[in-house]
Amino acid sequence: MTRTLPVLAFVVDSQGVFKEIIANGYTDDFLFDEPSAVLGNSITTLFAAEQTELFAENIDQALQTGAVQEFEYSLPIDGKNRPFAGYMAPIEEDTEEELVIWIAEDITERRERNRELERHEVFLESIREEVLVTDTDLTITYDSAAAPKLYGYEQGERVGDHILQYVHPDDIDRVKTHFESQINGSGSPQPIEKTGLTRSQKSMKTF
Repeated sequence: MTRTLPVLAFVVDSQGVFKEIIANGYTDDFLFDEPSAVLGNSITTLFAAEQTELFAENIDQALQTGAVQEFEYSLPIDGKNRPFAGYMAPIEEDTEEELVIWIAEDITERRERNRELERHEVFLESIREEVLVTDTDLTITYDSAAAPKLYGYEQGERVGDHILQYVHPDDIDRVKTHFESQINGSGSPQPIEKTGLTRSQKSMKTF
């Protein structure tokens, strides 16, 4: 089954010696100029001491516990440290030597996406006005830090609720029509003034 995965994987023995490379669907050669050249070499000769210690520890844990080991590490590639996620698990075969499958996943893009989300989160939290984010069904998916001060709800308390629950009954039809026009692209991207409801059911003008 592992041979069908579009990832870079290795088979190593208990001493960290590379026995096989599984690279089906993986075309990058940045990790090793000649991947096949690593066969027969040990992690101690291919990686720095810090990485070698980490890899050896996870190989031992995988063999001793029989459980999948997950870890992250960085390797210097083209003058920059590139992040990887590693997964190691014992290969249960009737062989004379103990073997481990090691899957290496480049997580550079994942890290960048996470950093972008964190920057977006910090930006939203710095806004004093309320920010609500909904999906296309108008279900609230994000509630900013201003919610407790303005409306009396804890941040995140309204997540999962329909936004119209927090709109004054007199404005519901108008607000619903506005949102629907935004979703289907027929309306201009302009804010709408509406009357919102606080936890105590008091009315508050909002956009």
